[in-house]
Formats: sequence, C-alpha cells, structure tokens
Amino acid sequence: MQSLTAFYIKKFISFFLEPFGLSLLLVALSILLLHQKRTKAAATLLYATLGILLVFSYPLVSDALLEPIERSVTTEKSIPPRIEYIHVLGNGANEAYWQPLSSRLHEAALKRVLEGYIQYREHPGSHIVITGFARPDRNESYTDVAVSLLEKMGVPRKDIIFTDRTKDTEEEAKFIKRLVADEPYILVTSASHMKRALYVMRKYSLASIAVPTDYGEMGSIDLLYAPSLEALKRSQRALHEYLGMLWYKLKDFAGLFKKGEREED
Repeated sequence: MQSLTAFYIKKFISFFLEPFGLSLLLVALSILLLHQKRTKAAATLLYATLGILLVFSYPLVSDALLEPIERSVTTEKSIPPRIEYIHVLGNGANEAYWQPLSSRLHEAALKRVLEGYIQYREHPGSHIVITGFARPDRNESYTDVAVSLLEKMGVPRKDIIFTDRTKDTEEEAKFIKRLVADEPYILVTSASHMKRALYVMRKYSLASIAVPTDYGEMGSIDLLYAPSLEALKRSQRALHEYLGMLWYKLKDFAGLFKKGEREED
C-alpha cells in the first residue's frame, strides 16, 4: 500500500498538470516575472493562460475529450443472474452534518451509489462493496456517508461491505480481489473513469462486469455554445483520466504491478 505522503504528492502533481491548476501555475509565474520587470515574458504567460482557459472551457472541446473515454466502455448487455458482489468505487463527501445524506455525497459519488443500489435490487442475495479513503483530517469519510445512505434506502448492514483505507483504484482492486477471487462481479464507477478502472482490475485478473454511470458528455452541441465553467470541469475530468491512464501504463511498463497479481499479457 502506498504511503500517505506519496498519495498526496501524486495528487499535487496531477493538479498542476490539469487545465485549472496549470492556469494558476502560469499566473503565479507571470506575477513573478512582473516583479522581475520581465513584462514581455509575463504577458506571454498570461496570454497562454487565457488561451488554455478559453480552449478547455469550450463545450465542443470538453465533449471531444470526454467522448472517447466515456463511450469506450458500455454497460454489459448480458450480466449473469447470480451476482454476489457489486463494487462501487470511491469518490467524496463533505462534512456538512446538517445537510441530508443525499446532499453530502459529491455528485459523482451520489450517482455511483445510486447505480450500485439499483444493481443490488436487480440481483437478490448480492452484497454492495463500498471502497474509499478516510482522510486523517476528517471525522467522517465518503464511505461512512455512502453506507449511511444505503441503510436509509433499505439495504441491510449485513449486505454492505466497506473499507476506508483504499487511496486509489489499484488499492481498490487489491481489496475486491480478496473478496471475489476469479468470480464475476459488477463494477460501478463514473463513465469517464471506467476504462482506467478496468485496465487496473484486469491487471489483477478480476472478472469485472462494467456498469458505468455519471456521464459528463453532453452529446449534441451547437457551434455557438459559449465557453462555460461546466465545460471546463468536463475537460478537467477527461484530462485527469488521460493522465491517470498514462501513469498506470508507465507503471506497467516499469513492471511495478506486483508479480503474481497481474494477468499474463
């Protein structure tokens, strides 16, 4: 299991490689250049920042980035009638205790948990597996909120298996592997994340049945659509997945997936 420090370093680096973080970095560098009286270089960086924000906040661009990964994996058409485990991958929640549970889960988390519940209802006798990570500075984790919501929706506690010690998709794969071994199970995550999640699950020889949810792609977009914050968020989501997939491919190339736990190529 990776250390907490390595986990936060990875998050920090990825933030500054994505559009919003990169824009902040360029603005900070331009301010530094202005203090050094290098106005031409500072102006160049500011123009670059504006260009990045305009391009990635344009709906046509965000959809073009999201479409290939969201449509690369679709819901399996034939799911075995006997499914024992439904694995809902982690996301996030807030600590606003006065809010209802449905508001405390992040949007992606709520959609994942809801889809997990739907699959649970369609497969009597199954168990919902919730994985996530409890930050040391929080009193309650995403996992806690998700489990509480499922119980409110009528899922018995005995049918919920959960952990708040999995920091990323690979650690989630290791956790579910101990439960399902080689048996088929349903994997629920955001459509944009599904391709990367399956890549990791297959490295651990898991028979994952994909059920994607939380689609971000808008579909039909007019050329006259104006740049928007929502489009920038969709671009951010897509690039986060591309960077994540690149990281796992580099890790695989370097042979850092544990021997004996990955499938034969």
